[in-house]
Amino acid sequence: MNYIYANILGVWVFNDQFEVEDKLLFSEDDYSRILKLENGKLIDEEKQLAEKYDGKIVGNSTGYGLGKSNGKSYVPLKILAYFREKKFLNEIKSKTLRLVKKKISEDVKKDALIVQAMNQIDELDKIMNNLGKRLREWYGLYNPEFERTISDHEKFAEILLKKSKEELLRELNIELSMGIDLNNNDLLALRRVAQQLIELGKLKEDQKEYVDELMKKEAPNVLAICGPMIGGKLVSLAGGLEKLSLFPASTIQLLGAEKALFRHIKTGARCPKYGILINHPFVTGAKKDIKARAARLLADKISIAVKVDYFKGEFIGDKLKKEIQDKLKLEN
Repeated sequence: MNYIYANILGVWVFNDQFEVEDKLLFSEDDYSRILKLENGKLIDEEKQLAEKYDGKIVGNSTGYGLGKSNGKSYVPLKILAYFREKKFLNEIKSKTLRLVKKKISEDVKKDALIVQAMNQIDELDKIMNNLGKRLREWYGLYNPEFERTISDHEKFAEILLKKSKEELLRELNIELSMGIDLNNNDLLALRRVAQQLIELGKLKEDQKEYVDELMKKEAPNVLAICGPMIGGKLVSLAGGLEKLSLFPASTIQLLGAEKALFRHIKTGARCPKYGILINHPFVTGAKKDIKARAARLLADKISIAVKVDYFKGEFIGDKLKKEIQDKLKLEN
């Protein structure tokens, strides 16, 4: 009687004296066969060796664990004793660790990149806002008349770099400024901050383009309805595409309004009607009395779109978007 036994190292043939007759070792990266063994499935090599040696296939193992699977009998103890040698135990440990790392790496999905990129954009927004405020306050000591004329921080920094104080005062029809005089070193320090703010703005735009590319691949239907920023933010707030696909439309509608929702639950304050979807053109463009309905309709279609994206269905984003537009036209 011959026994066919498979483990994470390969497939082994033992005779009735429990001596090795033949073996087929797996390569370092041969994970497909190992995963089949882990799931208790027979692999072709087991079947071939069983036919060749008229052997009996016994239980297999992808690590230290042993057991009965798919009707195969338990492994005789003398076969297990063969693998107690230190060299086998070290190989089994090493290959098991490689298998675990491989499975962990494959478990990280691409939508995790969307979450990270959106978090990065949020961080850049905070940094740029703080840097812009500091730049305005600093420049306001030098040219207070111009400090509040432009609300956009990046445009403010660009103009600061391009034009002198005298040019800006002439444009404002001001002859004498209340600001202090700064020497070249002082102005150089200001300009460096302004330049840094502009560079951060460019980085932010690059990140937006990156999110757009990711959304085209991972969530094209959500992208068609929401655009890259709102769509990416929904994925980020949910913690991934899978989690977002499990949310009901009512939860999607309120993503981004968690603080207001908790306040409503705790104090009885007015319940929020929308979260981040308030920034969607379909909601901002709706009449005041139907904004909540517009957000609800939008969330319903997003709920469908994200499920199609997660389960890799066909592209229906344009169809869903048109349905929203047609419905809102009737209500408006």
